[in-house]
Amino acid sequence: IKLHKVQICTHTANIPSISYTVPAEVSKQLDLTICNHEMLAGDNRQQINFKMNHIMSAVKVKAGAIPEGNISHVSFSHLNHVGTRLLNASQWDVEAGASAFTQSFEPALVPTYGTQMGQTFYFLPQQFTTDEAKIEVKLTIDTREYILTKCLKSILGEGASWQEGKQYTFVITT
Repeated sequence: IKLHKVQICTHTANIPSISYTVPAEVSKQLDLTICNHEMLAGDNRQQINFKMNHIMSAVKVKAGAIPEGNISHVSFSHLNHVGTRLLNASQWDVEAGASAFTQSFEPALVPTYGTQMGQTFYFLPQQFTTDEAKIEVKLTIDTREYILTKCLKSILGEGASWQEGKQYTFVITT
């Protein structure tokens, strides 16, 4: 079992909560799951089935139709990365932030259609109301470098958000 920095504490309303900061290093990000099960009073020796629910948003980046070249990094910027979630709630209380999360590839990736570029990112669920949150991909074709940047709000739509327990896949096509 790996231990990670996830703080479980008791909220002022005497309800357990989780406080979590998404690590900048993608390999240290967690796919958190919780179980919100009513506790049984006493020891009545009943079998309990715990249904685990994912509470992060999984984000993948895949290659679409890209000219033959190399991908040296994929990044997301201006994302919220600190939040608290009551165990009996259905959403996170996310602090505003402007963090960037980058996967750099050394050597650079030579993607083929449909392949995932790097690892899955695990982000806090959040809504995109400004044009600041972006995805960026650095592509090199021959000796020319291109930085492909797109605002997440324009991709997902006005008022769109990443929901907990959902997976989002960005397909990079040029």
